[in-house]
Amino acid sequence: MKAAEQARITADSDGIPDQDGIGGRFILTDHLGGTLTERDMRGGYHLLYFGYTYCPDVCPTTLQVLSLALDELGEKAKLIQPYFITIDPERDNVKVMRNYVEYFDPRLIGVTGSKPMIERVATQFKVKYEKVEEEVADPDLYVMDHSASLYLLGPDGRFIKKYVYGITAEQLAQGLLEVLP
Repeated sequence: MKAAEQARITADSDGIPDQDGIGGRFILTDHLGGTLTERDMRGGYHLLYFGYTYCPDVCPTTLQVLSLALDELGEKAKLIQPYFITIDPERDNVKVMRNYVEYFDPRLIGVTGSKPMIERVATQFKVKYEKVEEEVADPDLYVMDHSASLYLLGPDGRFIKKYVYGITAEQLAQGLLEVLP
């Protein structure tokens, strides 16, 4: 308990004010069960997408576009690490994330965490989401209404650019080439 409390204090104490107020400190878990913080997103370019594994259309479409754009970049794709951060940690645990990301791209890192930490990082990136419960017998059958942009971070861990939902793989690849060295 003391370690978790210290981690929260550390995360709160040294916020990183990024361009447009986007970004900051966080502690999450990757799809292999390892710890992931904002410090891990330094030293290269990082492309973040917020969504959830039960998403029927927007998330799989965007992750496919991301994968195709990385393929289109060829060798330059090695400069970018893509992440899929869940906004539904109630269902998207480490095992679910591990199984999900393997369908899209071997470079993709799935990210989950506690509900408060997911809320924190989503707020830092100005991601909006809301649980929408249908009137059905099974309470696990709900959807998450959410924003669906991709966020590019630079080698210093700071926000560079947002790519909106609906972008094609070709447009995303071209946009990334304009930023990459």
